[in-house]
Amino acid sequence: MLGGSSMSRSCRHVHPTASTTTTATWSGRRVLSTAVLGSRISTSDSCTSTQLRPSTGLPLIQWLPSLRSRPNLTAPMSTSKKPPSPPSAAPRTTQVDETSKAPTTGPKFVYPERLIIYHAGTGKIVFLASLKLTTIFSFALFDLWAFPTFVSGAASIYQSLGIALCGLIPLTYVAYTTTPYVTTIHMYIPQFARVSAANLERFAKGVPPATKLEISTLSFIGKPRTSTLTVGDLKPTRKRWGMVNYERDTTAANAERKWWRFRAVGEFNIQGATEKKLPRSGWAWRIVNEVVGKRSGGGAPREKGTQTKK
Repeated sequence: MLGGSSMSRSCRHVHPTASTTTTATWSGRRVLSTAVLGSRISTSDSCTSTQLRPSTGLPLIQWLPSLRSRPNLTAPMSTSKKPPSPPSAAPRTTQVDETSKAPTTGPKFVYPERLIIYHAGTGKIVFLASLKLTTIFSFALFDLWAFPTFVSGAASIYQSLGIALCGLIPLTYVAYTTTPYVTTIHMYIPQFARVSAANLERFAKGVPPATKLEISTLSFIGKPRTSTLTVGDLKPTRKRWGMVNYERDTTAANAERKWWRFRAVGEFNIQGATEKKLPRSGWAWRIVNEVVGKRSGGGAPREKGTQTKK
């Protein structure tokens, strides 16, 4: 030990096959010598080099002492590791719309804002649309296929013209007579007129000229075509041998259209009231028709099927 005192020392060297432990014993103290691969082995007092030399042919890892991790006595030891508990889910709160619970104070509407007041009938509309398509196909058959065949063949000119007229006359007549045919009329009404039939009747008797109307007719190919106008734009008339009983001025509407678009519809054929087809609102057109006739000064146009409301 220190101070020049003699030290009695004994060394013991063990060479095991699986793991080797070298222990150096001093008087009053026992030292465990540990080392890692590639590191130096140092002790306060080592044994002789001959005693620490490994046996020939054995790897260094077999005779070096194994590292043993010593537990930290100062740190508290936990017997079991439990995963952290997930945070408790917040209780779901159902958001209730307060406005849905609140009682509705507004009036209950009986009629929609866009109210249909005229309908020509589904059967008539389907028949006229089919008739238009039929005349188009007949024109294609006689004038685009049969007529060139007759001209190129040995047929006379009269026979060829007769074949051409068989497809041209039906197409022209049907298009001329059914173009102003009105299928439906929709009128935009204010909120107070939507509450009850009495309010709607009162509005119809004094309908403003600026009330918006949507009048649907049949196009050349039988497709519905809607024209937007006002009550003040309608004027009673009699044209095309009675096939037109209402008209409007389309000068401003045609000025806004492109040159390649169809011209605006200015002539209409409204064939009487439709109270049987529209029992809830069909009578409104009869009242509007009378108001339009009085404002024009000539009276309402005579219509087929007009009925008087009781």
